[in-house]
Amino acid sequence: MISFIPVAENIGAFSVARAQVAAVAQLPDQDSALYSRGSIDHSDLFLSLGAGALSLGLGSYGLIKSCRFVRRKINIGGILQMGADVRNCRMKLMAFEDPLEVLQIASLNSKRGNTEKLYQQTKNQLAWLREAVFTMRWQQFFITNPDAPIKLKLAREGGSDKTIRPREFLKSFDKNFTEVQQGWQKLVEASSMAAMPPQEAFSEERLYAMRAQLRQCGASVTYVALHPLYENPHLTWGVLETLRQSDPVMYLDLVKTYRDDENIWFTNVSLIGIWIDRIGKIVARVDRLKARGITETKWVEALAEVEQHILGFRAVLAKSNDIDSLFIQAERVVIAYRTLLRLKKTGPKQQTTFFEVCR
Repeated sequence: MISFIPVAENIGAFSVARAQVAAVAQLPDQDSALYSRGSIDHSDLFLSLGAGALSLGLGSYGLIKSCRFVRRKINIGGILQMGADVRNCRMKLMAFEDPLEVLQIASLNSKRGNTEKLYQQTKNQLAWLREAVFTMRWQQFFITNPDAPIKLKLAREGGSDKTIRPREFLKSFDKNFTEVQQGWQKLVEASSMAAMPPQEAFSEERLYAMRAQLRQCGASVTYVALHPLYENPHLTWGVLETLRQSDPVMYLDLVKTYRDDENIWFTNVSLIGIWIDRIGKIVARVDRLKARGITETKWVEALAEVEQHILGFRAVLAKSNDIDSLFIQAERVVIAYRTLLRLKKTGPKQQTTFFEVCR
């Protein structure tokens, strides 16, 4: 009997081998699938990187646009310059006040008239500048545009707000600060002047000197008759004393006016002495010319005209108190003497002034 079991076993083994061969034949397809899946994963990576780069670019562009927007809205250069200007103004204010001067000015608080007006004006303006500058120092970090109006809360005015433009305020600071300095200095001078009695602030010393010089020259002392101390010095000193007690600034102004006028009178008296000396030299030269005994008609007429103007000068000098009239008469003497010199050709040809003629 023929057995079929080996054959069946062979057939089963063959089937298994065939199945394995088929599986092996399918391996390239599986590798292709695996490769395809790997390609899909790399594409996702590239897409992610591209999206990230695009986001970064858009973010950078937005940041640049934002910075430009901020630069347009916030004037950074102006803010930095404003901070430097605020510091400079603050340093000027801090170095301005002298403790001794503060005490001097404080003594004028109870005065009246021009002193009270100047005191309040200077005090208020200085307080405003100081408070505005020191307030801007703390608020400058919140100011985005120096040209835009801002509100300052001022403690001096009960916490009220005052609107200013920072750049305009800082530009006008030097002008306002100069006005404060001038007012302050005048108050200090008024306080110092108020410590001097009128007899010392405006004495008779220079008036005595002018009178003595006029008498020495042979001129009338009435040339200084308009001097405030000429007739009744005690009356003038009484008026000054009243102002010294009540209004030191007015007292200072009046004393300065009197001193300025006195300087003018002192100069005029000195000029009178010079004119008298020059006219005296002309008289001496005319006397020498007369001694020559020249009888020419033009010469005699010119000489007589010189002598006439000399007599007029002496008359004005002795009786008048008008300095302008004396000067005019002296010029007439010079013109007449210059004409006389041209006739005899004894003098310089191009002398045109009083002092050149009389050299």
